[in-house]
Amino acid sequence: MDRKKAKIILGTVQFGLEYGITNKLGQPSYEECKKILDTAYSHGIRTLDTADAYGNSYEVIGRYHRETNNIFKVHTKFREYPGSFESYLRSVREKLCVEEIDYLYFHSFNDFLEKKKVGLSLELSVNLGLSIYSNSELEVAIEEDLIRIIQLPLNLLDHRGLKEGLIRKARDKGKVIATRSSFLQGLFFLEESLFPDKLKPLLSSIIELKEIAKNSGNSINEFALAYPLCMDEVDFVLMGVDSTEQLENNIEASKITLKVEDLMKIERIVTDNPLLLNPTNW
Repeated sequence: MDRKKAKIILGTVQFGLEYGITNKLGQPSYEECKKILDTAYSHGIRTLDTADAYGNSYEVIGRYHRETNNIFKVHTKFREYPGSFESYLRSVREKLCVEEIDYLYFHSFNDFLEKKKVGLSLELSVNLGLSIYSNSELEVAIEEDLIRIIQLPLNLLDHRGLKEGLIRKARDKGKVIATRSSFLQGLFFLEESLFPDKLKPLLSSIIELKEIAKNSGNSINEFALAYPLCMDEVDFVLMGVDSTEQLENNIEASKITLKVEDLMKIERIVTDNPLLLNPTNW
């Protein structure tokens, strides 16, 4: 299988919620979700990312698995659960119609801290992960033996973990690295006139990135996907889509390889206010 495609995880938050700053299509129908999943599978993508907080995404994935022979591996996230951890995990597998959950993440760093405060009593029948947003959270995750996989933002504007050597440190500690926010929720594609006032401090950097991509003969979409996919330190790259057409375009875009000089230009771009790189602050 193509090494880049093997890295791609298909995000499914769009299956259960209206999501993304540039999403004009809304939540796709089940039929559209089925087409997206069929297309992903036919192109060699074999892993999905979801969460119990993503609306009815569990139901969509479970229905697809029951109706087809295409069974995906699943990474998912949790917050609270009723009853025992094992009964919760069993119910998740049943909803998703899978025999195993590949990785189960604490949905947020605070969720992890709360669990740790009262004493972690999870039976380790699943590989546990942690979804983080900052380098300070990443430093904590690196030292937690319980955490097998770390999901973190990595994109053309947010490469703090790489620059400070923390992703390499995590890999050296045996952690699996999954990245998300490759498109920064679609902000890279938003027309300049539509930029919210709060996010306008990012606009000049995005214009600069588009210019770098153009001068290299590529689109910003191609650059945005190629950047995390080309990193040896990264095991998985999360990619969300709103339609089959978008998925096919992204799969095509993922084929390019960035030049060393372009990587250097990208990583010289620094955002003055890193809080704006976190969509939860928008």
